[in-house]
Amino acid sequence: MAHRSTLRLVVAFAMLGAVPPVARAAVDGGKSGPNLISLALDGGEADGASFTPAISADGRYVAFASAASTLVSGDTNGTEDVFVYDRVTRSTERVSLSSAGEQGNGDSYGPAISVDGRYVAFTSSASNLTAGDDNSDLDIFVRDRVAHTTVLASVGPHGTPGDGPSVAPSISGDGRLVAFESDADSLVPNDTNGTGDVFVHDIVTGVTRRLSAGGNGMQTESPSFGAAISADGTSVAFESFSSRLVPGDTNGALDVFVADVATGNISRVSLATDGGQADERSYSPSISADGRVVAFASFA
Repeated sequence: MAHRSTLRLVVAFAMLGAVPPVARAAVDGGKSGPNLISLALDGGEADGASFTPAISADGRYVAFASAASTLVSGDTNGTEDVFVYDRVTRSTERVSLSSAGEQGNGDSYGPAISVDGRYVAFTSSASNLTAGDDNSDLDIFVRDRVAHTTVLASVGPHGTPGDGPSVAPSISGDGRLVAFESDADSLVPNDTNGTGDVFVHDIVTGVTRRLSAGGNGMQTESPSFGAAISADGTSVAFESFSSRLVPGDTNGALDVFVADVATGNISRVSLATDGGQADERSYSPSISADGRVVAFASFA
C-alpha cells in the first residue's frame, strides 16, 4: 500500500444548529474544526497510512482501516487492520481480531459500522479470524464490539466459506444484516451465472441470500456490485450491468437498482422523471435510512 504512505485520516464535523455545551465538550476534548483521529498511543502521528472511515449515526465512533502499528498496543502482525476510534473517550480499539483476540494474518479493510457503533463489518484476507476459514480468499466479517466476537458473513449453506472473493460490506443499523458483493458461486444454491452478484447475510439466522436475481430467480448475465443497505434493513441499492433484473432494460448501460430484502423484488431507479431509461451509466448508490430515497451518480 505504498501509494497511501503519506495519508493521514482526519474527520471533520460541522455543528449544525444549536449544540449543548456539554455535548460539544464531550467529543474530541471540545476542540472545534477537523480533528486527527488516527493517533498513535503517545498522541502523535501514526506510523502508517489510515483510510476509508465510516462513522456511527451519533458521530461518536469512527471505524477506519490503517497500516499503522502504533494505534494500539501489541499490533505486530504487519498488515492493514480495522480500528474504531471513540471520540468521547478518545481511545482506539482494533476490531479485526478473532473472538479469542488473535491478530489477523492478512489485510483487513473497508469497514462499515452499525448505527450505534457496536457492530463493524469489514473485508479481510486473514484466515484465522474464525474457525474453518480455509478458502484462501477475501471474506466478509462482522465484529461485535460488546461481546468481542467475530463471525464470518460470506458463507453459504452450513456456514461454509464462499469459493470466491467477497468484498465491500454494508451493514444495517442494528448490525443484523450485511450486504456485500461476491464472485463466489457457493453462497446460494444454483448460482451458475459465473459473474459477481450482490448478497445479504443474516447474522442471527446464518442465512445468505442472493439479491441480484431477476423475476422468477432469473440469473444475471453481467456483474452486480456496489451494495448499500438501508439502516432499517428493508432495502439494498446496488449497480449492475445486467439487462435481466427488470423488464424493458435495453439501454445497455450500468444502472442502479433497489432490491426489497423481504420479497426479493427489484426496481430500477436510474430512470428519467418520465420513466425513460438513462442513456448513460449510473453508479455509486447511497440509500436513506428507511430505503425510500436513493442518491446516485450518473453520466446520463
